[in-house]
Amino acid sequence: MNSKKLNGLKLILFLYSFCSVASIICLFSLVVFMIFIKTIVYIKNILNLTKAKFIKLLEDESLRGILIRIALFLFIVTASFKLLFSFSTYQSFGSSNEILGLLIKVISVIVAVIVSYLFAKLFSERKERIGRKQEIDILAKKVFRLQRLSYRIRFSHEFWQIRTDYNPKNIIDYNYKKLTLESYRYNDKRPYEEQLKISSEIGSLAGQAYLGLKGLENEEHSFVFIQDFNLKTFSLDELHKFKECAHFFGTFLYKNNSGDACFNRMQTIDKDYIDDLYFKIMDRKINRKQFGTDITDLYSFFSETFLDNLYYLTDLNEARMSKLFYWALQNVVVSLLLLTMSLFLLIIDLNPVTEYVFTLLAVSIFVGNTVDLVTIIYNAVKTELKIDKVYKI
Repeated sequence: MNSKKLNGLKLILFLYSFCSVASIICLFSLVVFMIFIKTIVYIKNILNLTKAKFIKLLEDESLRGILIRIALFLFIVTASFKLLFSFSTYQSFGSSNEILGLLIKVISVIVAVIVSYLFAKLFSERKERIGRKQEIDILAKKVFRLQRLSYRIRFSHEFWQIRTDYNPKNIIDYNYKKLTLESYRYNDKRPYEEQLKISSEIGSLAGQAYLGLKGLENEEHSFVFIQDFNLKTFSLDELHKFKECAHFFGTFLYKNNSGDACFNRMQTIDKDYIDDLYFKIMDRKINRKQFGTDITDLYSFFSETFLDNLYYLTDLNEARMSKLFYWALQNVVVSLLLLTMSLFLLIIDLNPVTEYVFTLLAVSIFVGNTVDLVTIIYNAVKTELKIDKVYKI
């Protein structure tokens, strides 16, 4: 009875080991298949490249670094395996348990150290980005208040009544409701005659100024601008669009004597509303005697300085971690796969020749991965302490 239980237990352990090995083989096969497909696509893209683009692709520092690492890793693994195979035989090799046990211990220590570094780096980066995000939120709140101010100006019928027979607001709202600043300026598919017709109707300068204010609203519903703030982080594309929109409206004011005539036509309640928002944005009251000049300076400030600063900070927060972080992560993955392989070699009972070859392969991969880790550490020492970005604006 005990013998049957023992045989059953051995069978269960064998099936478990077999399933584990089969899973790893399937996983490796899937990874190799995906790499093969991506390589085919990559080669196809390369073949479609012009010579200039191909040279530019090779000049990419990140790609060049990956290719150098792969080539160095394969060279070290191949050279190590050939060296070990040349100066040892499976007859004199004996049991590989001691080598595999030592390999497992060393890999475990290395993985623990690298993982600790990666998590420390990750939490440090997160803390830094949270601090930067607080500054971004303050600036984004001012952008939203500029949007509210722009919304008020855009919906002032009196402001846009430039002549008795010309009001770009009415023309765009009724005849070109879906027209935007981007589609007006960058629509190459529109016939030239139609473009001339639109320009003559809406007016090139005033029409673009109105579309600029419309673009600053960012297609938000009107009830959003009733609120005092909007919890939103603007994307880089949105900030780029806002910069252009603010520029066109500021240009319109500048070329029309700061829009004094337009602002003089506005109702007092609208001016009071704009005055209140101006104070929240610039931390000072608007000068009523030079109302148009202050508003012109406001839009110029946003288009030339403010939005650039916000764009830069947002870009820093959206940037990926450094390439060395991902290199270290890849090194950990290889180490974990090698650790798994070593554990299976330690447990599974193989014939001496197979055990000898796989043990030499495991040691060779370990040597190659260790050299790769040394390369990563060297690059980290050389580049990580070099600070070339502005972190405080």
